[in-house]
Amino acid sequence: MSANTMAKMANGIADNLLLSVIRAWDTTGVVDMGFKPQKSMIFAALDMDACAYRHPVTKKQLKVLCDQWGWSESNPEGWVTVLPPIEKSRASGGDDTGSMMDWRDIVIAIQNYVAGSVQKS
Repeated sequence: MSANTMAKMANGIADNLLLSVIRAWDTTGVVDMGFKPQKSMIFAALDMDACAYRHPVTKKQLKVLCDQWGWSESNPEGWVTVLPPIEKSRASGGDDTGSMMDWRDIVIAIQNYVAGSVQKS
């Protein structure tokens, strides 16, 4: 997820298909009650420039996604899981954080969530 998409998501802007789906997401699980063991989760794999990732505005937006909307054992009402960017080597030299994690790690995160929901039912 780019810095632009993350900013729009955190602020409720729905100006494309993805953001419209997110804006209409069943955040309470009421629509799917009785059909699923738990509500549907949005996995947001961040991918942005390292400077954008370190920006104070990004920190504010991540607070919304992680602290207010984020799922955790202490916040079972959450409906977003943020998959943080990783550190990678830059073409100009050095390492910096901001690159999206490997797709296989994203799949594992989703599989772990699904396996956990199956175990709970």
